[in-house]
Amino acid sequence: MFIELVELGLPCLRQIRRAVHGLGYTVVTDLSSKHRGKNHHLVLDNAFTSPTLCRDLYTHNIYNTGTVRVHRKGMPRSFKTTRVAKGERVARQQGPIMAMKYGDRKEVTFLSTFEGPSLKRTENSRGVERHVPKVVDIYNRKMGGVDLADQHIQVYDPDFRSVKLWKKLLVNMILRVVGNAYVLYQRNRRLLPKMTRMEFHSQIYHQLIGDLRVDRNIPRGPCNGSRRLVERHFIENLPGKSRRPCHVCSRQTLGGRNEKRSRVRTWCPDCNVGLCLGYCFRIYHKCQNFATTGY
Repeated sequence: MFIELVELGLPCLRQIRRAVHGLGYTVVTDLSSKHRGKNHHLVLDNAFTSPTLCRDLYTHNIYNTGTVRVHRKGMPRSFKTTRVAKGERVARQQGPIMAMKYGDRKEVTFLSTFEGPSLKRTENSRGVERHVPKVVDIYNRKMGGVDLADQHIQVYDPDFRSVKLWKKLLVNMILRVVGNAYVLYQRNRRLLPKMTRMEFHSQIYHQLIGDLRVDRNIPRGPCNGSRRLVERHFIENLPGKSRRPCHVCSRQTLGGRNEKRSRVRTWCPDCNVGLCLGYCFRIYHKCQNFATTGY
């Protein structure tokens, strides 16, 4: 299944204020505008589906199927209080829109202008035959592909921390493009060697990087005893999630017994050594021969 990047950009405040029927309605109608008059079928989740959206899409020859929240404006009032058992369904029709409440593992409400409340014979994952509404089968097949694509992206997502949102968006876009490229590779590889998804990702990233090499800053060695005793040094957190052994704790011997070596998240960047916050930092910068001072 392909992932389509339809439009990029963040809506400005003025556009959000013009969203009379909500931002979700505006997003779907804007992105689906090029599909008008083509009898295409949209499958949406409950963050976007509403009776108003279904009706307006239908007027432009766009069919819609999706889950919906029972408290949406225009939904049947009885759906708020009606309870359905597993396998049961309750349906209402208003013009081209069919609303249905279906009992599965939990109650789910659907809207559709593509299918009615009729049933379809299917098999579950254990091979057991059962009858489910057609809208449920459509939703599971179409949205299941979206969930699978998201799972594949999540596997290779580096999930790094950044205050710059564009970096995370860029990485996500690259992962989606590579995912689409792998679908094309699977369909057209023929005589090409078979590659797993991980091998395909690795090969593309190596080609993107090429011969680029970034020179790393060579860290300074530990400062000598006189400098660390007289200069003003400040403790800082180590970059990323890295840890270092405390330069004092790992050398201390108390009462003839070696203490447990501690790995810390703080260090002195001027001395280039890991140090515990508090006593170890203070003793390292005050004592000439700190390893034999003891506590």
